Amino acid sequence: MYNMRYVLLVILVCLIALGGFLFLRDTGTLPTRPVTLVAFGDSLTEGYGVGPADNYPALLQNRLQKTPPLSVRVLNKGVSGNTTRDAIARVSDVVQAKPDVVIIGIGGNDILRKIPVTETRKNIITLVETLQRQTQARIILLEIDVPLRGEYNDIYHDVADTYDIELVPFFYPSLALSNTYAQNDRIHLTKAGYEKVVDEHIYPAVIATLKQL
Repeated sequence: MYNMRYVLLVILVCLIALGGFLFLRDTGTLPTRPVTLVAFGDSLTEGYGVGPADNYPALLQNRLQKTPPLSVRVLNKGVSGNTTRDAIARVSDVVQAKPDVVIIGIGGNDILRKIPVTETRKNIITLVETLQRQTQARIILLEIDVPLRGEYNDIYHDVADTYDIELVPFFYPSLALSNTYAQNDRIHLTKAGYEKVVDEHIYPAVIATLKQL
């Protein structure tokens, strides 16, 4: 029994040491210099219906602050009601922030306002090309779609493949029917919903992107 306990103790120490090594190896390629990240989008970025500390950019900031050795400033440039047309009109604000990373989450209002899918595609491409041309930022694209409207799904996948940018697959359908994660309109998220999205989708994509800086 004594020998078995000794063996288990040795195994536990080895696992802890291995875990520490993997942690260091995993974070070793993260930048140590100050980084500016811009969250650019509509009400789902701005945080309609929740407090200023409870939207996804604020929650993402908190997560990144707890991830050594990162020093990341997250700017929330989400505006409720924005379409891709509106985003093009104010993309210069993003450029002026001199971002290292930009998360684009736009297109839902295009669907609601029945903007032609061809225009939505063109506008998203314009946003990506403008940011790539005028900044050195890495871009993360949040996929927006609606059931049975695969043409929107194709936009985001095609743009991500063409411009070699990180794509976060559409995650809202799994949250929309939950009273915990979605507000009563079944469109906007609660604080708990944003926490889930950040933890499971956006934070991992941001970490992967920061390692490319």
